[in-house]
Formats: sequence, structure tokens, C-alpha cells
Amino acid sequence: MSAVRRLAYRLLNSVVRHASPDSQDWASAMLRELDFVEGDWGASLWALGSVTALFRHSVPHRLKAQIEKRFGTGQERVLKNMRKMTAGMLWGVVMASVVMTLSLLSLLRAAPVLFPEWHVGHARFVQWLAIVGVPEAVFMATAVMLWRKKRPMAAGILLAAVMLMAHAIFHMVTHG
Repeated sequence: MSAVRRLAYRLLNSVVRHASPDSQDWASAMLRELDFVEGDWGASLWALGSVTALFRHSVPHRLKAQIEKRFGTGQERVLKNMRKMTAGMLWGVVMASVVMTLSLLSLLRAAPVLFPEWHVGHARFVQWLAIVGVPEAVFMATAVMLWRKKRPMAAGILLAAVMLMAHAIFHMVTHG
């Protein structure tokens, strides 16, 4: 046996010994096939191809098993992330609603003090400013600040902002 064929045999034999139990028979069959391959370089290419195929077959299964052992199944992780994102979005909507309510109450109470020269004709502008303008500005600023670290919460705030704007537009269209 030449040195090239002997090296190919040793390479494939060591992989067969360390192959996973589910691919042990397949690896042994590849080793037996090596005896029937003609030419030393053909045998070395057969051995390299066999080693590559065995690694491609066994490594993903081993990695998947290790990942599942360490982190749990993928479905549990997805459900945990969905719960986390939903809670963050709901918390963002709640925060946005509180901000909107506080700004509405404070601006409507402070408008006569802040703008005493405005008469009743300007009251509608102050109401729209209190109901839509200030909360929308606060929502956008808060969402931008939270976007990197608390993306679900920022998405919830943006959802509340979109709902508020849609409500305001609908109100303006129906009530003039």
C-alpha cells in the first residue's frame, strides 16, 4: 500500500472511530468502499469526500443537540420572546395612555393661565394641541429614545401614537 493510500485510510479510519452512533454504519461502509477505489489519488479524494460528508451529517445534529440542551427547544424560546415582546408593547401602550391623559389634563387646565389673551375662538386650537400635538411629540421622542434597548416598548408607544392620530383624523372628518 502506498503512502498516499495509507494516509487516506488512516484519516477515514479515525473519523469512523469517532463518528456519532447514528452514522457509524454509514462511515464503516465508506471505509470498506475505499478498498475498491482505483488509484492512490482517487482513494485520497474518496477519503476526503467521505470525511466531508460525515462531518456535514454529524456536526449539525451535534450542534443542535447541544444548543437544545443548553437553551431548551426552539419553540419554548420563541414563546418566551413573544411573551416578552407582547408585555413590552402593552407596557408601551399603557405608558403612552398615561402620558396622553396627563398632558391633556395639564394643558387644558393651564391654557387659560398660559394664554390669557386667547378668547373662545382659540380654545379649539388649544384643545387639539393638548389632545394630539403634545402627546404625539412625546410619543415620538420616547419611542426614539427606547428603540435600541427596549424595542417592543417603543413599538407599543408607536402603536398608541398611530391609534391616537387615527382617532383624531376620524374625529376631524366626522365632526368637521
